[in-house]
Amino acid sequence: MKLTGDQHAQLQRALLSAFPTPNALAQMVKHQFGQNLEQIAGGDTLSDVVFSLINWAEAGGRIEELVIKACSENPGNPDLKAFAEQFQQAKIVKPASPMPAEPSGRRTEVEKRVKQSRRTVRSTTPPGTRRVEAEKRTSIGQIELEDLYRQGQERFDQRDWQGAINFFRQVSCVDPEYKEVSARLIEASRQQMLEIIYNEAVESIKFVPLTVQS
Repeated sequence: MKLTGDQHAQLQRALLSAFPTPNALAQMVKHQFGQNLEQIAGGDTLSDVVFSLINWAEAGGRIEELVIKACSENPGNPDLKAFAEQFQQAKIVKPASPMPAEPSGRRTEVEKRVKQSRRTVRSTTPPGTRRVEAEKRTSIGQIELEDLYRQGQERFDQRDWQGAINFFRQVSCVDPEYKEVSARLIEASRQQMLEIIYNEAVESIKFVPLTVQS
């Protein structure tokens, strides 16, 4: 997705708010992309570097990835979270490209599925919420959130706490009220900390010198 000029400026301000020092920004890029910041973005000031980083992501079709991963690195920043929500909404409501005209009397499979989906929504949803439910069912953003949440839950069940935290943070950054993501994120973080404490205790026991009494 290409950014508008206004979106580019908003993202630049949000990244500067979330990562206010060169070191903080460099850590995010290294942690989330496995890249050295100075190799992909340059400039005389931090603002210039952030501007260059956004251009790098845009050129590689990785703007959405940059937003999600920046949120994952700093999920508590309000400016970054606000931009992520606006960006997600803009992506959802972006009008689709017009379809080529079909010959008279002919329907594509896509049209059939759309019509069937509309009939299903009308028959199962109260009139006042039909439009909202239809948008939710067809929203690419909702599908992506569901997939991220599912992967986080899989890591949680496997006791891969860091993996679970990474996926749940991405969901929370976009929609902190999505399902039980906030509670899951807290619990995964708690379990990870307990595991670290336990492992450190085990390691310390291994190196306790034995005193032999004669």
